Amino acid sequence: MQNRKEQRVTDDIERVWSKEMSEQASGDNPFMHPYSRESFGTDDKGGEPVVEKILNRQEILQVFAPSGVGKSIYVDNIIAALLSGESLFGEFKVVKPVDVYLIDAEMSPRERGERLRSIAQKSESQFYAMSLLSSGYKLNNSQHFAQFAEAMRHFKPAVIIIDPWKASHSVNENESSEIDPIIGSIRQLMFEINASVIIVHHAGRDFVTRTGERAPRHSRGSTVLDERSDVIWEIEETTDQDVTTLRRHKLRGFRKEMAREYKIHYDRETGILVSVSKRGEHADFIRRRRLELKLTQEQFAQMLNVTSRAVRYWEAGRYNPPNEVMKRLQT
Repeated sequence: MQNRKEQRVTDDIERVWSKEMSEQASGDNPFMHPYSRESFGTDDKGGEPVVEKILNRQEILQVFAPSGVGKSIYVDNIIAALLSGESLFGEFKVVKPVDVYLIDAEMSPRERGERLRSIAQKSESQFYAMSLLSSGYKLNNSQHFAQFAEAMRHFKPAVIIIDPWKASHSVNENESSEIDPIIGSIRQLMFEINASVIIVHHAGRDFVTRTGERAPRHSRGSTVLDERSDVIWEIEETTDQDVTTLRRHKLRGFRKEMAREYKIHYDRETGILVSVSKRGEHADFIRRRRLELKLTQEQFAQMLNVTSRAVRYWEAGRYNPPNEVMKRLQT
């Protein structure tokens, strides 16, 4: 009985497959137009670099931070570097000036226009910008996305920036079944025009316990988006409160072999970039220091006057230790 049922299912699949193959002539069948060898990127990471060590062609870079930190100002600095070919934050070399297309889904042209105008006037490349604030356009709408894709094929920017990501769609970001179709369509478009995409994302405010006290920290806005991003940058304020706060970052299912994660310390009051560091550097130092002293995690934690749980998180690369802890370690 079971075999007959399985045979019926197989017959049905073959019948549908044959019907679809006959209906889709070569002109309509996407499988009849495979990518040629020349279409693929120059390396396994998707193509030639746009910004050395940071971003290659056909990659998604996620920039995230809480509201009020100054993400848009920060992104405008990225735009200026990409357009001019100057080094990014004095740390990373922009290979050459490239064309940039900014989709602003939150601010009006009046709020951001003057800053963008001064950037465009100094650029050596083409800069395009549009506002979705009052248009009602959403990338999860198939018609709207088709218009977006048509424009990108026309302008062919090297970098597409969506600021902020959350305002550009109307789906649940933590449901892969809802967000994946958008990311998949963007990936296909990136591959087609050989572009990179920078997604500016809101992080939430959450809490973490250090020594029994509650303290503010940054938390990811979407774990699904984390998994789909190739590169993640976090922006942190450098106020006194934040410098002494431990932060834990969960990277569930994160593709570490493909991603490079950096931490940017940014002073909102002065607009000055304080430092750029690769996540895990502190963790490596802490692990080596503990082994040099031949201490267990519990003994090491007691020496630092913190919890052993914090030490475990540091050694896993999930925490950035506060300054007073680093001073104790370096003496």
